[in-house]
Amino acid sequence: MEVGLQLVLKSRNKSRTLYIAFSSEKDCNAVHDAVSNYLPADCRTEETPIIEYTREWVKGKLSNYDYLAIINTYSQRSTLDLT
Repeated sequence: MEVGLQLVLKSRNKSRTLYIAFSSEKDCNAVHDAVSNYLPADCRTEETPIIEYTREWVKGKLSNYDYLAIINTYSQRSTLDLT
């Protein structure tokens, strides 16, 4: 059951990660849908190929913590899209 929502907030040289755990998948999805309406078109979501995050991590643009959190999110799916 997916009941967590992770937001990575970036500004210039800083990034902060906010993880929110909900009591139900329904509540999590409702907040995700509401927040998604305000995101710019180029914002990355769980549909972004993992390779893009890997490239950022290799270049030092993504912290180890954030990269591991992203990998964990992707690993909970039935299959990984590594392309």
